[in-house]
Amino acid sequence: MTALLPWDTRPSLTATMINPALVGAAIAWCTARYHQETSHAMPWELCYLVPPLVLHRETRQGLAHVSKTHLSSWVGNHPAELVTFADRTRRFRPHVDEGLRFALRTEILAIADGHLLANIPTGTKVGANTELAEILRSSASLGRMLGRAGTSTNIYTIFGVSP
Repeated sequence: MTALLPWDTRPSLTATMINPALVGAAIAWCTARYHQETSHAMPWELCYLVPPLVLHRETRQGLAHVSKTHLSSWVGNHPAELVTFADRTRRFRPHVDEGLRFALRTEILAIADGHLLANIPTGTKVGANTELAEILRSSASLGRMLGRAGTSTNIYTIFGVSP
C-alpha cells in the first residue's frame, strides 16, 4: 500500500481533487442513495469503489445521469472508461482511507453493524453547474446502481476487482 505524502508536500492538483473532504462527501452521497434504494446501510467495502469511479472525469460523466441502468449493463457499455479501473482502485485506497476517517470524524458517515450510514445535513445545497455537483450526482447514481446490484462480492466481480 502506498503511503500518502504530508499535506505540505502533495502536488496541488492532488491535494485539491483527492482531498479527504471531497472523498468523504462522495462516499456519503453514494451511501445515502444506496440506503434510499435498499433501506439498508451500505457495506463498508463498497466505499473503495466510489472515488475511483466518480473522481475520474470520463467515468463520472458516464454515471451522472444514469437512472435505472443495472450495474452489469453499465459496466458492459463502458469498457474504455474501466480499462484502468483496477489500477485506479489500488492507487486510491490510501485516499479512501483518509476520506473515511475524515467523514467519520465529521459525522457525515457513521458505522452501524460494520456498514456505513450517511448523515448529510438536511438542506445541504451544492451549486448546480459545478464540478462538485457533478461528482455528487454521480456518487448518488452509483449508490443507486450498487443498491440494485446485489452483494459486495457480486459487485466486485462485475468490476473485475477484489477487495
